[in-house]
Amino acid sequence: MADEPELTQGAEGDWVEYLQQWLNSLGFYHGSIDGHFGSVTQEAVAGAQQHYSIGENGTVGPETWQMINLARTANEARVEVAWNDSAVGEVDVPEIGTEEQA
Repeated sequence: MADEPELTQGAEGDWVEYLQQWLNSLGFYHGSIDGHFGSVTQEAVAGAQQHYSIGENGTVGPETWQMINLARTANEARVEVAWNDSAVGEVDVPEIGTEEQA
C-alpha cells in the first residue's frame, strides 16, 4: 500500500483503527479497537518495532507500515488465509484521501 499517514500518539480515526486491527491480529495489541492512538497503541507499536528490529519510537511511518504489510502477508501465508477470509476479513482499509489526519 502507499499513502498511509504518519500516526503518533493522539491521532484518531479510521487509519488508527486499521493499525490497531493489524497489531491485534499480529499479537502486539490487546486493547479495544477504538480508533484512538493512546498509550496502549503506542506500546503495541513500539513492541512490534522492537520485534521486527526497526527501532522503537512508537511513531507509525513508512517503515512501520511496510513492516505491518510484510508481517500481514507472512502471517496470511503461514495460516493459509487470504485477505478476504474471516481470519483477517475484519480489517477494514480506510479510504485514501477521505481521512482527516490528526
